[in-house]
Amino acid sequence: MKFWRFDLKLAHPWAIASDGTAGGKNIAAVAVVQLTGAGGAIGLGESSPANRYHEDVEGSLDFFARVDARKLSFDAVERSMAYIEGLAPGQFSAKSALNIALLDGAARQAGKPLHDFLGLEFRERHHVTSFSIGLDQPGVIREKVRAAAAYPVLKLKVGAANDRENLQALRGAAPEKWVRVDANEGWRTREQALEMIEWLAEDGFIQFVEQPMPAELDA
Repeated sequence: MKFWRFDLKLAHPWAIASDGTAGGKNIAAVAVVQLTGAGGAIGLGESSPANRYHEDVEGSLDFFARVDARKLSFDAVERSMAYIEGLAPGQFSAKSALNIALLDGAARQAGKPLHDFLGLEFRERHHVTSFSIGLDQPGVIREKVRAAAAYPVLKLKVGAANDRENLQALRGAAPEKWVRVDANEGWRTREQALEMIEWLAEDGFIQFVEQPMPAELDA
């Protein structure tokens, strides 16, 4: 078992409503874990902890250091995860990274893509992810959307004072592209969230709205 910190250099500054980093960040720090099985198969996983959940890269690395690799096996992923879950509370990002590494190694050992190993019946153009665009000024949003022309679905981060202007800028570059909206808890009240969701519904090409309100609000 090996693990290390890796700093991802972002193409654009990244900002979301719940982050609070002025101007966004240019580096995203992650922790990478590599498992090697007895037969030489390798599994890789990545921990990308978020401040929102009180986790960081140092915590992931500390958690990895507590793992006894002899108790992990690509032949027994569930048993291995039971051991990992019992090591400490929390540290969900680190545990997820190990889960991914175990599954990746098991699939490689079986000579299959991971989706086939899990029996997910993957189909091209049926399971479509999105390209995320962080909070920014309308002119920058427009350029990011144009740069993401190859992606069939966009995710627009909202929760700032210029949400309406940013969506207008997006639509100026991609009038009918499907968009997923993520407020990252940036709309502070139920009333504000409802107002914004009703406005978004008028667009006609919004797939869903994610995290519209702060988690501490009652349902």
